[in-house]
Amino acid sequence: MVSSVPVEASTPSSAEWSVYTLAPKSAFNFGPRGYGAQHRLGLFPSDSLFSALCTQLRELRGRSALEQLLDEFIAGDPPFLVSGLFPRLGPVQLLPRPATPPVGHDTQTNGRLDYRTFTRLEWLSWPIFARWIGGVGEPDGAAPPAAAQGGTIRLATDEHRLAAEARALIRQGPAGGAIAWQHGQRTRTVTGRDGRGVRAYTRPTTSFAPGTRLSVFVAWRRDDWREALEQTLAALGDGGLGTDRGVGHGHFTVESVETQPVPQLPGANGLVTIALLCPTQPELAAGLLAHQDAAWTLVERGGRAGSPEAAGQRRRRVTMLAAGSVVASPADSRAGWLGQLVDVTPDPAPGHRVWRYGFAFGWPFRLPPADTPLQTE
Repeated sequence: MVSSVPVEASTPSSAEWSVYTLAPKSAFNFGPRGYGAQHRLGLFPSDSLFSALCTQLRELRGRSALEQLLDEFIAGDPPFLVSGLFPRLGPVQLLPRPATPPVGHDTQTNGRLDYRTFTRLEWLSWPIFARWIGGVGEPDGAAPPAAAQGGTIRLATDEHRLAAEARALIRQGPAGGAIAWQHGQRTRTVTGRDGRGVRAYTRPTTSFAPGTRLSVFVAWRRDDWREALEQTLAALGDGGLGTDRGVGHGHFTVESVETQPVPQLPGANGLVTIALLCPTQPELAAGLLAHQDAAWTLVERGGRAGSPEAAGQRRRRVTMLAAGSVVASPADSRAGWLGQLVDVTPDPAPGHRVWRYGFAFGWPFRLPPADTPLQTE
């Protein structure tokens, strides 16, 4: 079961999240792991996951079904929203570290969370995340949270024990300490088309400890696409996620699903995103990034289109806000979600529009009055 987070008493049935737990069956190739890439994009970002789901939906139900779904997103009325892939260490769910320190916390002077420790962090356990964004510090006399995965994961001491017991923290990193997943390389060879010459090259891989799982958060606005999405997610596990699917990478099974009310926080005036965000012009004009304590990480997204018609054409690049960004909630924000689909159609156009998923949702957040400049990472 996913650890619970205190929420307001009741919410409408349409205002709920489903957390899908995926059990890896193989290693994954999530793409290049350059400096800071994991911190900026997580294991597998929301736009890439949405693209994979769209491709799989087309295979299952045809191009007309995909176009029907995309029309709803293009119109600004998405039936659901998806996060990226997040790690889960046995019973301990992890979430992206917010881009700003806990409210009232000074990373320059506080020994428990100094600047170096803060910038190294990538993941927080669910309860630590909830306390962080709620402006609640560590309990009096509490020991500092334990670190794992080279200091990139912050866990309570008992959570560290639970993860180890679940065999989700087992390997030893280069500097010592338990880790839940490991990035490596796999060597492949290619023979020339004429049958002559063999070229060897390496591909990145990510392998997980036996007890480590992956989680996808889905925020439902309507139920009419729930069955189709769940069938598509299951089929994606069979077909593979990421690259190198043809050599057995990227396979998983949908192990369980838990549905919960959308978290509420009295007095919240901000949002911590759990997906990549491409704001609309009205959202920016309404002050999405204007608050003095807003904090975000910018990522540039490109890549190649994957539809049969586009056949590897390069999509237009777009700059987005990474998961964990802290933004202000405009007065007319749409019930905790922001963003848009972005037209990234290549030139020349392949006969259909190509879209990048830029919708984000997340936890409500209290942004306090401050007199410091805007923060970015």
